[in-house]
Amino acid sequence: MKKKKRSQIIKLVLLISFLILFGRFIYSSIAALEHHQQNKQIIIEKSENHQMK
Repeated sequence: MKKKKRSQIIKLVLLISFLILFGRFIYSSIAALEHHQQNKQIIIEKSENHQMK
């Protein structure tokens, strides 16, 4: 009985840990994509300003 309950607790803890890890991965991916798009826009603006001179 104790062994079964212990394995259920371990599975639950692992599941929660995986969900947290997956959530952090999704969050960081979105932030990285946004950062990349901002940098790309800055490069385009600098290029346009340089061509106007």
